[in-house]
Amino acid sequence: MNNSKITLKKLLYEHNTEANALLRASYSELETAITRYLKFIEDSPL
Repeated sequence: MNNSKITLKKLLYEHNTEANALLRASYSELETAITRYLKFIEDSPL
């Protein structure tokens, strides 16, 4: 159970990092930020 808590915390941290980058992106950086966020979502385990 401890291992799954650590895994969840890492996943949430990574999600927050990508989501914050998406929110901070300017119009010219938006395509890159969206691409990175979608790649993160696709690569995340369920």
